[in-house]
Amino acid sequence: MPIKDFQVGAPPTAANINRYFQQRAHVVRSTNKSITSTTTAQNDDQLFLQVQANTDYWLEAFLIYDGATGGDIKIGWSVPSGATLEWTSNGLTDGATSTADDLWRRRRSAAQDEICGALGAGTNAVAMPEGLLRVASTAGPLRLRWAQGASSATSTIVKSGSLLMVSRMVP
Repeated sequence: MPIKDFQVGAPPTAANINRYFQQRAHVVRSTNKSITSTTTAQNDDQLFLQVQANTDYWLEAFLIYDGATGGDIKIGWSVPSGATLEWTSNGLTDGATSTADDLWRRRRSAAQDEICGALGAGTNAVAMPEGLLRVASTAGPLRLRWAQGASSATSTIVKSGSLLMVSRMVP
């Protein structure tokens, strides 16, 4: 069933309003977060959302980051037990040299990370991961995990304004 297209002069019902607003959830990073000298991915302390059991979601994120060209950023996901995730990073390849360069569009699973290119400290880059999350019988958090792609003494930073959004897919 599609989301209701509201019309002028036709008041929406409570059911239509609930359906429309309950399908999406999002969170926006309020501060910069940096990681230095480690390639061990860690759970992001702000970019996570609770997802319901036995529900499918479309995942979208907009990650603003910077870091050393050799450090890059490794991104991945933590999902509830039993959930599956098919995703792509839509981020710069690890050999990128400018904001207009090649992107990764390969398929990844929940257990796989992707290393996206950074363009040098102080130069913002973006990755726009998206994918299909299928939650089994265990609810819990969907959480961004990230680290440096290669250990660097120059911090890799996920910037404030980065966001994570899910849209519940209702049959």
